[in-house]
Amino acid sequence: MMLLIILVVAVAFIYGMSMQGVTCCNSGSMFALVKAIVEKGKVSINEFMKYTKGIDYAKRGDKYYSDRAPGSSFAAVPFYYLGLNVTLVSVISGVLSSGLVYLIAMKLVNNEIIAFSTGLIFAFCTINWRYSTLFLIHSLSTFLVLLAVYGLFVNFPAIVIGLILGIATMVEYTDAVYLFGIV
Repeated sequence: MMLLIILVVAVAFIYGMSMQGVTCCNSGSMFALVKAIVEKGKVSINEFMKYTKGIDYAKRGDKYYSDRAPGSSFAAVPFYYLGLNVTLVSVISGVLSSGLVYLIAMKLVNNEIIAFSTGLIFAFCTINWRYSTLFLIHSLSTFLVLLAVYGLFVNFPAIVIGLILGIATMVEYTDAVYLFGIV
């Protein structure tokens, strides 16, 4: 258990120190939706189109909308409302994903050193590090899918796993394919 705590604290520190935020039209489109929800109470992003860089948006009539799956934006609303960086959604998701990789490895091999090493490799030798420092969908999506996988190991009820994967689908539409694994 001590190695899990060390892993989570180390990953949280390094991910937090390398956090970059909204850097592209993808994250800009999601950020525009967060701002529209918090500041205007609506999902049209007309007033915040500049964040899309003229690329990642959808238009219907005279209204503009984010063309990204809304789950990460919904998750970021409380952070933005509290004046915190919305990228914390990705950072927290990435850190928790590293912890879940450790826990899944413990279920598979029951060896703390291997589980710790696996968590470190996942945290620092995969694209998870990069995606966890930007406001993108990938980190939260990864966390939710790993949570569902861990749930299989610890016997979460099928309905709970289905709900987790349903929420994951709101974050990343292609996560819907994982739902077929539980039907």
